[in-house]
Order: sequence, then C-alpha cells, then structure tokens
Amino acid sequence: RRTGAAVPGVAIVGVSALYAAKQYYEVAPLAGALLALTAVWIGVAGVLVADTWRLNNAVEAEPLYPYKPEGRRSQTRLTIEDFNGF
Repeated sequence: RRTGAAVPGVAIVGVSALYAAKQYYEVAPLAGALLALTAVWIGVAGVLVADTWRLNNAVEAEPLYPYKPEGRRSQTRLTIEDFNGF
C-alpha cells in the first residue's frame, strides 16, 4: 500500500486550516482560536502520516507523489469496463 501521496495532501490541508484560522481570527478572535485548535490537530495527524510513511519505507524509498510501478496494472476498475456493449 502506497501512503507517500498522503503526506503532501495532509500538508496542504494543514496550510488551508491555518489560513482559515487566521482569516477567522481577524473577524472573530474566538472563532479563529477554535479553528487554530483544528489546525494543531491536523498538524499532529500530519506528523503521524509522515512517520508511518517513513517507517513503511525503511527498505526502499517511495516518492511523495502518486505513481504506477512498471509492469503493474491499476487496481481501479470502472463499472463501464464490465459492460459488453449493446
């Protein structure tokens, strides 16, 4: 299972949460402070995701972006692929 792509995804969500907290804080400081707690929680989740990625890739490094290994078919299947036509 590839988890490397989750690391930048969590980072983007964390930056978004910090930006939202800052914007809310300018209008209503209590709302901004409450959203800042959410940003902290997302930061903790990001550290856990990154550490899981690091531990699972101790043998062979995996990039932080989605990729398809050579010679492997995608496991994603669409319902329309099973349709035989009219």
